[in-house]
Amino acid sequence: MFRHTLTIPTHLSPEEAAKRLAAAVTGSWLNYYDVKTVRFSGKVSSSGFQIRPILRITGAFLPLFEGRFAPDDGGSVLVAESHFTRVHEVFLLVWSFGLFLIFVASVASAIRGNAPFWAPLAPLGILGAGIALAYCVYTVSNKKAEALLRELLEAASPEHHISEKTEK
Repeated sequence: MFRHTLTIPTHLSPEEAAKRLAAAVTGSWLNYYDVKTVRFSGKVSSSGFQIRPILRITGAFLPLFEGRFAPDDGGSVLVAESHFTRVHEVFLLVWSFGLFLIFVASVASAIRGNAPFWAPLAPLGILGAGIALAYCVYTVSNKKAEALLRELLEAASPEHHISEKTEK
């Protein structure tokens, strides 16, 4: 459904980048009391990672980031894809199908004269609003998580330190 590919270059080696990411990841989303150091929940290994951002927003439609660190000239590059979990995708499909059935029933009722002619618009409006809400939450949390990843991986880069010194 909603998928986004992300690449973040860094001067860190793949091993150093994985260690830096692992330091900001907790094994469970329940242990998120220290948001300054723990920014994600999930798993990080030498072969890749599967993490979710810990954001102070409600809504279970937070993206799941799956990816790896690949060697690159002078460092590495984080290559990841963010998407909903399968549970969220199945929920949205079942919910959409249910609203489609309600739409069909309301069209049939409107044709028979048992409901006003505008009755079929209600399930379409609910469907559109629900998809728009899920998309907005996904997009906002995806941008916040991407910014956290960039900050985490670029914080040690010499360019970042130079720009910090010139901004002060």
